[in-house]
Amino acid sequence: MGRSLAVAHFVQRRRQEADVSWPSAIDPKHLARSEREASDALSTAHSPRTFRSSRRLDERRNDGGQAALAARSRSAGLDVVPEPDSLASRGRAELLISHLAGAWQEHNDSNDRNDDGPREGKDHQQGARHFLHRSETLMSDTTTLAGDIVRSTILVIDIGGTHIKFGYVIEGRPQSFTHFVPTQGLRDVNPVERLAAETRQAIDLHGASPDIIVCTVPGFLAKDGDLVLHLPNIPELDGYRLKTDLAAQLGVPVVLERDSNLALLGESLAGAATDAGAVLGIFFGTGIGASLIVDGKPFRGSGWALELGHVPVFGENTEDTALKHPSTEDYASGRALQAIASRHGAPIRDVFEIGRRSAPLGSELDRFVRYQALAVTSAMAALSPETVVLGGGVLDIAGYPKHRLEELIAANAPCAKTGLLLDLRWATLGWASVLHGAPQIVREYSASRLVL
Repeated sequence: MGRSLAVAHFVQRRRQEADVSWPSAIDPKHLARSEREASDALSTAHSPRTFRSSRRLDERRNDGGQAALAARSRSAGLDVVPEPDSLASRGRAELLISHLAGAWQEHNDSNDRNDDGPREGKDHQQGARHFLHRSETLMSDTTTLAGDIVRSTILVIDIGGTHIKFGYVIEGRPQSFTHFVPTQGLRDVNPVERLAAETRQAIDLHGASPDIIVCTVPGFLAKDGDLVLHLPNIPELDGYRLKTDLAAQLGVPVVLERDSNLALLGESLAGAATDAGAVLGIFFGTGIGASLIVDGKPFRGSGWALELGHVPVFGENTEDTALKHPSTEDYASGRALQAIASRHGAPIRDVFEIGRRSAPLGSELDRFVRYQALAVTSAMAALSPETVVLGGGVLDIAGYPKHRLEELIAANAPCAKTGLLLDLRWATLGWASVLHGAPQIVREYSASRLVL
């Protein structure tokens, strides 16, 4: 049975139970057409770039999801569920079945709340018509999902340890507009209000009111995508429900994402890793951010996977307590580099150029780069990526020895022992990578709003 007929069959069974005639606007042919339109729209929402090859599609199709879909369909009243021809079509079928089942449940719940006995006659017919109308409305909402994303105006807020950057994506295209402000402004008793004020200023400067805001979080984000657990470089935001609070301040929906996930998504969609499958991205900025993307989707764990900068390492403890060891960021981050530069009286923007002429500084910088290489190779050994993308502000400093970093990674990476080739790439988009990644995050958010 095709998906369109399956949906029509579902509604028809409910119509028979309700013993009402088809409203003219919701006959089976119309529902079939609506379902096809919904499928076409969601084909856009589920970007084909997510699915890199038919091999990966086959692997993912056999992950047990079909059995779960069949179980949900039977509980919704569908006798037959068609075999999806891809992961995307399976997702569309599940989405539509969920909507129809939800509408019918809403109708039944309404009956339960208002009925002391069996509902009969005119009231029963009215309730069934409400269900059918709700089903069509949900289908109509689904058909506009992808189009709304394509036409939307997205404001991106990239919160870094040093600067907050603002940019726009309009109708799917990153804009040249940029607005930078110091992150220091958030180190305030009311950091969300301050962020909202800076955001209003960016909106005024650009002139376009956003439909939705995508805001990065440089640290630990809870699984609900709202609660900020810990930002090492901006602890003033710890404990805030940033998505909820910022949306309330601005009157615009807000989606939060870890900064590294958004950056690597951008590189996967439009930058250095467009042809890669399992991609590990490591970004050396004020702190160290990392992300793993497999088949187009970031691995989030329980909300904040791959906080590589906070992995404890061997070394002398730097805290007051004898129990706590230093972390990777203490040796290989922009903060660590700033400390080196300060000890030698060198501006950080010139530190590598000066290090070529100063043996003591040069020796310390070489050790710093070695620590960065060990951070990368440790993550490679744990995660087994096909491709590694490296970026961040530290690697963009004039004179940074990329060749030396690559040499150290090649010598210490697992592939040195296995004979596999090292696929190491340099990020190409800079901070604009978050603009290229933002539409994909909005797609995920929009799809999640439609699923029960």
